[in-house]
Amino acid sequence: LNPGGVFVVERPGLQEFLEELASFAEVVIFTAGLEDYAKPIIDALDPSGKLFAHRIYREGTLRTEFYQCVKDMARVGRDLAKTVLVDDTPLAFLHQPDNGVPVLGFRGDMDDRLLAEAV
Repeated sequence: LNPGGVFVVERPGLQEFLEELASFAEVVIFTAGLEDYAKPIIDALDPSGKLFAHRIYREGTLRTEFYQCVKDMARVGRDLAKTVLVDDTPLAFLHQPDNGVPVLGFRGDMDDRLLAEAV
């Protein structure tokens, strides 16, 4: 992907994972990226606008003494008993650790199977 002049490598299995998830759940993307940077990437991942029901950018995160971009799930306005946050930074779900699903960060390995195995 090269949206907005930013080179991005898509994790293998990402599209299939998102399509499967969107078939039975409301998918909200909550990124620590600034909107100007992240929006073109998200648009490229979801050109039809059918995968992500909502988008929350860095402006929606909280700065704490422990981490500068905590993703407070209460801000999503959904039932926390039915909400999970998948992130490669466990500090991102500092406020709702029971809702966090930590995953390994993606570093461009095209043999990565994390998402393909989750589908």
